[in-house]
Amino acid sequence: MHSERLFKWINVLVLICIVNNIQAQDSVTTWLKNNSNGIDMTSQQAFIKTMQPALNRMARYNIIGLGEGTHGTSEFQTIRLYISRYLVEEKGYSMICLENSFGWCVELNNYLQTGKGNLDTLMRKNMLGMWQNEEMKELLQWMRDYNLKYPGRLQLVGMDYSETSTVAAIIQQLVHRLQDQALDSIASQLVMYSRMMDDAYAGFNLPKQAFGWNDVFKNGVSAYELVVALKEKVQAKLSGKKILSAADTALLRTSLLNSELAFYSLYRPVKEKEEASRDETMAKMIQQIQQNKPGAKVLVWAHNAHIARSAVFPGDNNGGGSGMYLERYFPGQYFAVATTTGDGTMSATTDRFILNTSAFKSYPLPAAIENSWENSIAAFTQGAVYLDLSDKKSTVPAKGLRFTGYGVPGKNDFIPESLPALFDGLIFIPHTQATHIRQ
Repeated sequence: MHSERLFKWINVLVLICIVNNIQAQDSVTTWLKNNSNGIDMTSQQAFIKTMQPALNRMARYNIIGLGEGTHGTSEFQTIRLYISRYLVEEKGYSMICLENSFGWCVELNNYLQTGKGNLDTLMRKNMLGMWQNEEMKELLQWMRDYNLKYPGRLQLVGMDYSETSTVAAIIQQLVHRLQDQALDSIASQLVMYSRMMDDAYAGFNLPKQAFGWNDVFKNGVSAYELVVALKEKVQAKLSGKKILSAADTALLRTSLLNSELAFYSLYRPVKEKEEASRDETMAKMIQQIQQNKPGAKVLVWAHNAHIARSAVFPGDNNGGGSGMYLERYFPGQYFAVATTTGDGTMSATTDRFILNTSAFKSYPLPAAIENSWENSIAAFTQGAVYLDLSDKKSTVPAKGLRFTGYGVPGKNDFIPESLPALFDGLIFIPHTQATHIRQ
């Protein structure tokens, strides 16, 4: 008798679970219907036409995060190029901040302004492996063409520090113009520390390393203390004087900040016993870059995790959420648009730390897992859609969302998230392909 009652209760509980799941899915489907519109990916003109209401809304904001669900998807780059072209050409945006080292982007931006150098060579030297593709070259070529028509109007700026030697060399060159031997000596030491840091991270991708983590942290602490001292001395030297042009003064100060933040990522765990947030660092770089050109409207090209309004991996120093800091630095001026896909292929590397020499190749992208946003959207529509996430009070449930970086993709890349909590808009494409690698 007891077993019969138990069996009945189990059946009831199973039935309740089934009903609840159906109701939840119905709720998500209704929400998708009320907050989505189809987009046409066949051309830039068609895309802009179908995205016009969303683009008009984006253009109200001075800082726009343009995200990518993986670091190796062709369509994500194409979409961001379409959006960027429209916002630059029609709405006056003048700066693209890229998830790439600041010093590297100084060299790339020199080409975009002057045309001096070979773009292919500059890309190999000054871009992470994930950006060395045809899609990124198309962006840079368009930027150069735009500057030929409107000289100096469009800038490329890096907001990261994955490589530190180039920015140290920029600091050294500018400091030398201050004609102070003591400052020259400090700047030369900074170059040495920076080269050691870059060599160490490159070595971590090899079977046998020349440096251990203790060496890296010791070097990082010394470099941080050095660059802080150099920054103070340079500020004192420049105070009330016009030794450098306004542009070179801004470049020196921003370069010093970038170097300081890079080494703070190693100093803080040792001396302050806390992790330094890379996302906070990138947001601080954008803040400084925007201060150099007050009123400039900025487009941020980075991973979905970084443009997000909150951390995707809390407690991780690379856990996402630059958007949270950008909202803090630019209250009411930030808008975040993510991209994601159902399946296809993507470019990825097996390197532990991504460099400009990291080799990329195409990998299959696992199909969306069952309880994911990608799976729910694919079940709702067969085409590409834009989701309007402006209603932050909506009660849609958390579902898995794909967060794949530059590494080989896997099923574990899906993290349960509430879309409106992270982004203001999301573009979904059912099937995508890997970026067209130029290595």
